[in-house]
Amino acid sequence: MIEEVATVSTELATEAATMFSQPGLWENEIFIQAIVIAVYVWTIVWKGLALWRASQLKQKIWFVIFMLPFNTAGILEIVYLLIVSNSTWQEEKITQDKKKITSKNSKKSK
Repeated sequence: MIEEVATVSTELATEAATMFSQPGLWENEIFIQAIVIAVYVWTIVWKGLALWRASQLKQKIWFVIFMLPFNTAGILEIVYLLIVSNSTWQEEKITQDKKKITSKNSKKSK
């Protein structure tokens, strides 16, 4: 019984050693280059969208932050677009709507 367990564990150990010694996806240079290029393109797209939105909202500080050479793989840009600029965009829209309403009321009163 002990000999059988020792034989099975030895076989499993040799199988695991051969499995990990074979070149995998992460050792393939083309695969790694493809991943890097995909992350680069992903980052450029989100950075471009965030820069455009920051410029439209005239938020100079955010624009400068996005121009800094920090790579967050698009995470900072996505957070900005979904949370910060969305709330600012809605506030600006409410302000514009209030201005329209007040201008309509002032025209009616004349």
